[in-house]
Amino acid sequence: MGYKLSKYLYEDEKEGYVFLYNTYKVDMLKIKKPLFEAIKENLSDIKENPENPVIAKLIEKRYLVEDSVNEDREGDLMYLKTCHSNKQLLLTILPTEGCNFRCEYCYEEHKQNKMSEETQEALIKFVRKNLKYYGGLSVSWFGGEPLLYPEIIEHLSEEFKKICKNFKKPYTAIMTTNGYLLDYDMFCRMKKCNVTNYQITIDGPAEVHDKQRFLAGGQPTYDKIISNLTDIKEKEKSKFYTFSLRTNLTVQSAKAYPKLAQFLKDNFFVDGRFTPRVRIAWNGTNDADYEKNIISDISSIFGEGSSLEQTQENLQKSMYGITDENALRKNFNEIMFAHYPCYAAKANSFIFGPDGRLFKCTVHFDDSKDGVAGYLKPDGHLEVNDTIDAKWITQMTAKDKGKCYDCKAYPLCQGVGCPYKMSVRGRRDDECEAKVAEIISTFRVFSSNEKICADVEEMLA
Repeated sequence: MGYKLSKYLYEDEKEGYVFLYNTYKVDMLKIKKPLFEAIKENLSDIKENPENPVIAKLIEKRYLVEDSVNEDREGDLMYLKTCHSNKQLLLTILPTEGCNFRCEYCYEEHKQNKMSEETQEALIKFVRKNLKYYGGLSVSWFGGEPLLYPEIIEHLSEEFKKICKNFKKPYTAIMTTNGYLLDYDMFCRMKKCNVTNYQITIDGPAEVHDKQRFLAGGQPTYDKIISNLTDIKEKEKSKFYTFSLRTNLTVQSAKAYPKLAQFLKDNFFVDGRFTPRVRIAWNGTNDADYEKNIISDISSIFGEGSSLEQTQENLQKSMYGITDENALRKNFNEIMFAHYPCYAAKANSFIFGPDGRLFKCTVHFDDSKDGVAGYLKPDGHLEVNDTIDAKWITQMTAKDKGKCYDCKAYPLCQGVGCPYKMSVRGRRDDECEAKVAEIISTFRVFSSNEKICADVEEMLA
């Protein structure tokens, strides 16, 4: 029969071990180098159900695959299961495009609108008509700032729960909010709406955050957000509710990030319900070099000549010095699964604006540039522009796909990753390189933790 190393493995060597990073299984382990070399030399002699327990474990965890396996086709199957699934009906709902903040990098127009009762009823009819085709309903509340109109969230949530109960299907919800209005009383209201996870942005210590994320009138916001989160942390005892604390990196916030990271570790990340998330700040520009240039500027903070991988690794070491093992594992999973195809690439994902317009991407609301993919009608019928929709939910050309098949990260992004970059704007090799650097650095940072990256022989002990 014979076996081969999976093509979706990254290898690192240190301290007499080979560290194997498996992007197909999103897993890692380490193995003594002489043992690994011996296994590699005899791959063609491995039989089915091998007696060697180490080899059996490597096969079980898909580090070794049979010679006959076509991993390209299995990668394509992952794409179909991910992007053309009917497990859940995924809705992102904007109760308003208005916001009480005026963040310096924000790309939205802050239209002072709110979802009308007519649009709310159309949305309810849409769910009632379509939920039968899916295994459940998952809603993400977005904006603008969704908590400007909590009554809309409450009304829609109540109706969604009724529909799901009627169909005997689960209903879950998450929210992206700036956190300013999320005091404990509001949190309790959202609990009744099944909101269990929040993404809240904190861009640095007060002196940095308040320069980047301030109220429409210019007032600071940091102290209020921290007070709200502290209050919820102390009063809410359930581990069911989680908070992703995001930082949008600019050159200014990157310089202050170590100070922020230490504060968040001491005050929030010791509680497994709170986890970090760091992204490059994007201001809506169509300049494809924007993110690349910011990363280059940030790398200089860590010293001249820092590589992209080293920059990512330094950032993540700063982020993920977390003592709670459950939080650490959760962080690893969240970071790696963030490299999976974006919701914008999924046929079962729909973003509804306050006026019933259908979007595919929450950072691309432009009517003139493939941002609007359809319209919700009063009877709940969704009129979709297939030409625009196809740009978001199909893979790249065969030419580019050949490059993807040669990439060890293919099982993660599955050839789409960010469909705006890959399909709508056009694929760029340097952006793929940046993504791969982030993936490798994530593996390396977490590989030092034996709970996540164990010695394969010790697994068998």
